[in-house]
Amino acid sequence: MPSTSLRATAGRRAIAALLVTALGLGPAGVGGLAAGTVRAQVNLPDLGDADTEALPPSQERKLGERVMAQGWAAHDIYDDYEITEYISALGLRLARASDDLGNAGALLNLRPEDFRFFAVQDASINAFAMPGGFIGINTGLLTAAQSESELASVFGHEIGHVTQRHIARQMGGQRGANVAMIASLLVAVLAAASRSNSSGDLATAAMMAGQGSAIASQLAFSRDAEREADRVGFQTLTAAGFDPNGMVEFFGRLQRASRLYDAGNYAFLRTHPLTLERITDIEGRVRSVPPLAAPYLDSPEFWLARARARLAEDTTIAGNRAAMDFFKAEAERLTAPDAVAATGTHWMAARPAVAPGAGAGGSAPAASASNAPASGAATAAGAAMRPGTPASDGEVAARVGQFSATLPLLPASPAARAAPWYGLALARLAANDADGAAAALAEARKRLPVHAWFDRLEARILLARGKPDAAIAFADTARRRWPQSEPLRDDYGQLLLDAGRPRAAADYLREQTALLRSDARLHEQLARAWSQLGDSARQYQSMGEYYAQRGILTGAVQQLELAQKATRGGGASNADLALASEIDARLRGLRDQLREEMGEKNRQRGG
Repeated sequence: MPSTSLRATAGRRAIAALLVTALGLGPAGVGGLAAGTVRAQVNLPDLGDADTEALPPSQERKLGERVMAQGWAAHDIYDDYEITEYISALGLRLARASDDLGNAGALLNLRPEDFRFFAVQDASINAFAMPGGFIGINTGLLTAAQSESELASVFGHEIGHVTQRHIARQMGGQRGANVAMIASLLVAVLAAASRSNSSGDLATAAMMAGQGSAIASQLAFSRDAEREADRVGFQTLTAAGFDPNGMVEFFGRLQRASRLYDAGNYAFLRTHPLTLERITDIEGRVRSVPPLAAPYLDSPEFWLARARARLAEDTTIAGNRAAMDFFKAEAERLTAPDAVAATGTHWMAARPAVAPGAGAGGSAPAASASNAPASGAATAAGAAMRPGTPASDGEVAARVGQFSATLPLLPASPAARAAPWYGLALARLAANDADGAAAALAEARKRLPVHAWFDRLEARILLARGKPDAAIAFADTARRRWPQSEPLRDDYGQLLLDAGRPRAAADYLREQTALLRSDARLHEQLARAWSQLGDSARQYQSMGEYYAQRGILTGAVQQLELAQKATRGGGASNADLALASEIDARLRGLRDQLREEMGEKNRQRGG
C-alpha cells in the first residue's frame, strides 16, 4: 500500500493533471492512449501552425532544460541507475521509430538521441512530456504496466506530444502566455508528481500565479492535442515492432480499475474522460494493422525494472516489508508451469475471468452476469451516443473487456519468473539482511542465469557481507563483461568509496569523467572521493561540474567559486597551477552562460 505521504499528495496530483491538460501535454497515465495507424492512413486534427514567435523551436529545448534543472535541484527526479537505463533504452527505440516516420520534421531539429527519459518516484499512474524532448514517467506507471507493449504505448503517446509541438501551439492560441509562465506551470507539474518535500510549495506557488482562466480556456484545445498524440503514438508503437494490443489493454484496464480501487491514483481519468468514440477508434486501428507473426516477447529489463519500481513506491520500513510479502507471493504463484506473467489487481480488474482449463494460451471468458449484459449495453449505447460523449465506467469496461477477452494469455518468461526473486533480494538487502538477499538472488539466477543487473546486486551483497575485496574484484570483472552497462560502470566508483578505497575511486572516476563528461553521477562520486582524500579544491570543482551537467548553473558557479578560493588558500593542492587555471577558465564560461540565461529569463518575463 502507498504510504500516507503518497496518499496526501493526491490533491496536488489532480492539480498537476489539470495543469498539464491546459498545456496540451496530456500525462499519458491513462486518458491519452487512444490509438492511430500507419502514417499514410492517419487523419490528424488540424490544430493550426505553431506560433513560432511565442515559442520558437530554438527555445523549446531551453525551456525543457530549465524545468529539468529545477527538477534536479529540488530532487523531484528519481535517478535509479537501472530504471533510468531501461526507460532510456526503451524511449530511444521509440524515438528512432518516430524519426524514421518523419514525425519530428526539420523545424524541431530534434534527433532521437536528444530525447531524455526520466523517472519520478511516485506510486500514482502518470506520465508527462515537456518541450524539447524531456519525458517523465512515474514509477507507478511502470508497475501498473503488465507488458512492455503497454509501457511502450505510453512512451509513443508522449513522444507524439513532443514532436507535434503542442506547447508551442498552446502558446500560439493564448496571446497572454509567455515562456516564463509556461515554465512555472511545468515546474509545478514536475514538483506535484514527485515525492520531494518541496513539491507542495512549488505546486502551490504556481497555482497562485493566476492561471485558472488560462487552464479553463485551453481544455478544448487539449482534447485535439491528445487525439493527435494518440495517432502519432500508435504509428510509433507499431513501427517500433511492439504489440498494438498493449494499447487496448492498458487503456481499458486502468479505466475499470479506477472504479474498483481508485484511491487518488487515477486523477487523470477525471480530467480526461474516455469516450466510446475513442475506444472504438482504438479497436479499429488495432484491427487495421496486420497481426504480429509471433507474440511479442518482453525484454528481461522490463520485468526487473518493474520489481525495482515496486520497491520505490514506499521506501519506509513498513513499505519494504509489504514489498517482501508481495514478492514472496508472486514467486510462489510463478512456480506453476502454466503461470501467466501479468499480475496484480489492476490486471485482474480489467480481464474477464478465464474459464477453468483455458490455460495460459486460452482466452475463453467465463460467462457471468457482469460481462455479457454489459457488452450489449455498451454496443447499444455506442450506437446512440454522439461522438465525443463521455462513456460511463461500465460501458468502457465492458467494451474493452469484450475486446481483450480475445487476446491470448502468455506463459511467464524466465525473466518474469526471476523478477520477484530479484525484488526480494533488493528488499532484503535494504533491510540489512545480506544473507537473505544472497539466497534470493541465487533463486533469481536459477530462472535467469545471466544478467548485468544481477551482477551489480551481487557485488553489493558481497560488500554488505563484509567482503570488500571480493566485492571489488567481482564488480571489476562484471563491468568488463558488460561494457555497455551504465549501472555497473557508474556504480563501480561508488562501490570503491563504500569499501573505503577513495584513492582507487578517484583514479577510476577521473578516467571515466574524462571519457564521459556529461555523466553527472560520476562527477558527484568524484567529489566524494576528493572529500575523503581531503582535497577541497578538486571536491568543489567536481561538484561544480555535477551541477553544470544537471543544468543548475547557479550551483555550479557557487561551487567553482569555492574551488577557486581553495586554490588560493595555501592548502596542499594549491601548488597545482594547472588546476587553478582550469578552474578559472571553467568558472568564466559558466558565469557567461548564467548571465545569458538570466537575461533570457528577464526578456521572457517582459514579453
